Amino acid sequence: LPTGVKLKLLRRVTARFHNAQGDIHLSNSDEFSFTVSACHFSAYSQQLGLPQLGKLFCQADEQFFAKHQPDVVFFRSKTLASGDHECDFCFRWRE
Repeated sequence: LPTGVKLKLLRRVTARFHNAQGDIHLSNSDEFSFTVSACHFSAYSQQLGLPQLGKLFCQADEQFFAKHQPDVVFFRSKTLASGDHECDFCFRWRE
């Protein structure tokens, strides 16, 4: 797909995450990412003293992409809810 089409899809997907603030990164290959630096769900879960709630929202992300974004494979190695300094939403285009 052309870069403009990929970027448009990525912006559309990440716009659904009203709870998160981050940066979009589009590589020259078939991978792209959304690096989240702030997440309201994670922050509120910590404030409530229920950090496991934040992790549940992260698990829901995995289910969402598996079910509703058939054009991409979603993977992530770190999350704010797990104590990391960012969430790395990584995607690869399905062939």
